[in-house]
Amino acid sequence: MTAPDLDFGSAPLAGSFAEAIATINIRCSAGASYSVGLSGGNNFDGGWRRMRRAATSDYLRYEIYQLPSSSIRWDSNGSERRNSTSAQVNPGVYDGVTQQGFTYGARIDPAQTTPPVGRYVDNMVLDIEF
Repeated sequence: MTAPDLDFGSAPLAGSFAEAIATINIRCSAGASYSVGLSGGNNFDGGWRRMRRAATSDYLRYEIYQLPSSSIRWDSNGSERRNSTSAQVNPGVYDGVTQQGFTYGARIDPAQTTPPVGRYVDNMVLDIEF
């Protein structure tokens, strides 16, 4: 599995960030379909994933969606999980060699008050369920 860091870049206001797009690649055992979930992250609150600035109480709300420009949240529960047959790259190929690619979009909540300048981070758990 490869899950690269997601980087929103920088912007002067919370409403100025562009959508970030990335791909998670998974190589699965022969013949085994699966689903992929993402946790709410370390700072989930009020229905939002949140990045935190160091050891402060400053947060930047964001969300991850199953596809770029989508409104379907990617999470670890029920229909918010992604099935291996929905991969954009090599869906349904489980030969132990070929990777499936799951491309997703992430967006900063443009309606929030812009927090202080700084480096904001969050960590999530990606789980694979057979």
